[in-house]
Amino acid sequence: MSDNEETFGFTSDFQKGIVVMMLFDKTFFPLIATAVKPKHFDSPILKDLAVTIIDFVKKYDRTPTVIPESTEFWELFDTFLGTKRFSREKVDEYSDVVIEIIKMGKEEKIDFAYYRDKVVAFAQYQDVKEAMRTAGEKHLPHGDYGKIVTDVQKAMMIGASLEDLGTDVYEDLEKDLEERHTTLDRSIRGIPTGISQIDYYLGGIEGDPGRQGGICPQETGVIMAFTKGGKTTIAANFTREALNQGIDVVHYSFEGGGAAAKELYHAMISGVDKRQLDKQRIEVKEKYDEFFGRDGIGRLRIKHFLVGSTVRDLESHLHQLKIQKGIDPGLLIIDYIGLMKPADRSVKYKERYDLFGQIVLEIISLAQRGNYAIWALHQSTRASKGKKIIRIDDVADSMDVMRHVDLILTLNQTKEEEESRPEIMRIYAAGGRNVEDKWTVKVEYDRFRAQIRELKTEAK
Repeated sequence: MSDNEETFGFTSDFQKGIVVMMLFDKTFFPLIATAVKPKHFDSPILKDLAVTIIDFVKKYDRTPTVIPESTEFWELFDTFLGTKRFSREKVDEYSDVVIEIIKMGKEEKIDFAYYRDKVVAFAQYQDVKEAMRTAGEKHLPHGDYGKIVTDVQKAMMIGASLEDLGTDVYEDLEKDLEERHTTLDRSIRGIPTGISQIDYYLGGIEGDPGRQGGICPQETGVIMAFTKGGKTTIAANFTREALNQGIDVVHYSFEGGGAAAKELYHAMISGVDKRQLDKQRIEVKEKYDEFFGRDGIGRLRIKHFLVGSTVRDLESHLHQLKIQKGIDPGLLIIDYIGLMKPADRSVKYKERYDLFGQIVLEIISLAQRGNYAIWALHQSTRASKGKKIIRIDDVADSMDVMRHVDLILTLNQTKEEEESRPEIMRIYAAGGRNVEDKWTVKVEYDRFRAQIRELKTEAK
């Protein structure tokens, strides 16, 4: 046992105490046994004894509180020892440990309440230790640090459900009502988009700039459009408002080398035509200094990943970003779903939307684990005879992508709207969870300056 393990208190004596619980504590198997496995014990004797106890419970369908006087247990234990074909010395060694553990239980030498409090942490610690060892052996030779992080994070979730038994609606009523404004009220928690009508539909209160609404932490929204339909521009404008609110943002790009995303932000923040950025460098720099030089402004990072990267890669980057730069973003932009791969590459998908649906589920899980708000971009491919309009059929065709997200926005243009100057774009809410949907907001859209301006003719 290393000094580090001793520090955590999970010594051989502690582990013997867990086996005592398995023998004497009536609550162990109903409540705790799902977290603790034989593999968690360092001693081969304790591993084998745990296996014997678990087999006893499975065979006789009762908790082993009567094991010390149970002939069935001793018969099972003798059978186990015979199966292992131990030498006489090894049998005696095992029997000595069993007698010691039974004595500890009979004489009440351990505090069950203390062990109940620590047993889940023990299982987590042992699993994380094992995950670090096996993940390192498996993934380090390939430099796949993201998979190492993911394996360790999975191990850290062991027993999490045991610690959270839910809440009593009646008993927690006053607390829930008291905390509503900070935990449930979208008008306060939301990260606004900067388009007042959208923020109104997302829980904002009209006329109250302090209650703007928007997408909330742990929520995922999908922005869906045709190729060159303005997805990234809309997302970038949402980013600008988050930055104005002092929220750090990470924009993940999978196209090119990330240059297109940077160019779009340069145009949006400076108001300079993308085609003139290199010729108007001084103006661009001045606008950048003006925008990011304000007090309370958020930070923006653009990170390019190769096509086929996964949510695991994003999560690994976020982990390193927090450790190395102290940046823990509140909003993520993922541009876009169709250029990613599921984290579980072993699964085969019959349809492309099944594959996309799995990626979206992983993105939703990332939002919940990291407390991020996420706008994920998705490209429709259905032909529409000159009209960039997302029909109901398009959304239905993408339901495996959409069904679990909190908000679906589709970007739509007729040929006339696309050819108008400035262009007109209609943002349609095709679906929503806990928010109003099936509303439309019109904006003017300047694709070369990456600017949008809302048209308030359809406000409520």
